[in-house]
Amino acid sequence: MIGCVMTNATFPKAKMNKLADISHNGIARAIRPSHTTYDGDTLFVLGANQIEASFEAVSILAVEAVRRAIIAGTKTAATYGDYLAYQDV
Repeated sequence: MIGCVMTNATFPKAKMNKLADISHNGIARAIRPSHTTYDGDTLFVLGANQIEASFEAVSILAVEAVRRAIIAGTKTAATYGDYLAYQDV
């Protein structure tokens, strides 16, 4: 799984790295098992530096956004060859 969390909040580089790390909790909440040695779960974080915001609030929202995005992607994916999509099971 690969994804990107984008925010318009202003955080220093260290906090953005932490946000990327915390956002992986959204993967863990939506995919089981997650973060195994056989997958490449990766999240990037981009910031527009437009507003001041609470890091804790943005972290909570990022985790939930990642979780919801995975579920939405799973539900709307189409069958590809022999790989059945959720909606076709």
